[in-house]
Amino acid sequence: MTTILNASAKGIPVHAVGNTGSQVTLVTLEAARRLGLRITRHSRPLLKPLWPDGTPHVAYGRANIELRVENSPRAWAHAVVVDWRCRWEVLLGRDTLATLGVSPASPAMLHRSNGATTIPDHAGKHIDGPWRRTTEAAYEDFPDTAPSHDLATAVTAEPSATAAQIPEPVHARPMRAQLALPTGFFVEERDDEFVCLDALYPEATPDSISEHTHHQCTSGASAQALVAELWTARSALREYPGGCPPPAAYAPIRPPMRDGTESLFVMQHSLSPAAREAVENAAQVRLRYGIDEESGAFSQLPIFTKSKPGTDERRVLFDDSGNNCLNMRSVGMQLPRPAERVQFLRDARIVSSIDMAS
Repeated sequence: MTTILNASAKGIPVHAVGNTGSQVTLVTLEAARRLGLRITRHSRPLLKPLWPDGTPHVAYGRANIELRVENSPRAWAHAVVVDWRCRWEVLLGRDTLATLGVSPASPAMLHRSNGATTIPDHAGKHIDGPWRRTTEAAYEDFPDTAPSHDLATAVTAEPSATAAQIPEPVHARPMRAQLALPTGFFVEERDDEFVCLDALYPEATPDSISEHTHHQCTSGASAQALVAELWTARSALREYPGGCPPPAAYAPIRPPMRDGTESLFVMQHSLSPAAREAVENAAQVRLRYGIDEESGAFSQLPIFTKSKPGTDERRVLFDDSGNNCLNMRSVGMQLPRPAERVQFLRDARIVSSIDMAS
């Protein structure tokens, strides 16, 4: 069984085929010279033909070749160099295919596999169609879709007059999505609401740091030195629940919409006006402040490295608090590389944990 492979030799693409019936790997002389292979001619094996009365072919020589098939590791193979012209440059034998972890499939197997995994065509697959290229003006002129109950087959029986009325289905216009966050997505707000909510989270003090710090210092002087080191980063320390900044530190996250538009909540079933209002109010509060159900909070304070000589620049070494990556990226902090962590741990005392419970 022969199959075409997407292979490369010594990093150079080659026209390769795999044949499970071949016991050796073959490479043409022209391809071997193009790849710069070292050919040894003291061993010229005889290749047995397929028909019994045929004359064996004398190979040109032998060579070692580095092969790699798509999605497989590199492997070295002993190849026989042949001096003839054909459509392929490298023919991978049964042993080489097993080394590379390639299992060729016959055309019948491929046809059956493709037929079993074919996805029915639908309009959503054509994301580059006319629907995707709709302009803003044309989008505004889209009419609301009228409800329809047209059936594919004719109905022979008349509906009963006493049957319950079926509500009209909800039809939505096509919506367009924009990936990635726009510029200035996180906007700092220092209004009265921010001041009011920020007061709920007091600033860190030496006493609060000492109270919530679990260290491995053997003496009180070492513990005080550790607290003093953490105190140098007091401008970035707050007793935040979950290690997150106060809810009003950033504006509510809303998708880019026009002025005067409201958020759209898509429901799977219809709700009463009172239930819909309650759901929207609850969702609005949680979307605005980024909160969830009330629960206990546990976080770890970030551990800062020592400042660079002659500067006050510091980096966060460890921060296991919730949403730490989002918070540190939004405020412009830079995470250390793994090598910097190892270097810091070699020259510093290990702090087991620092927890802040609220």
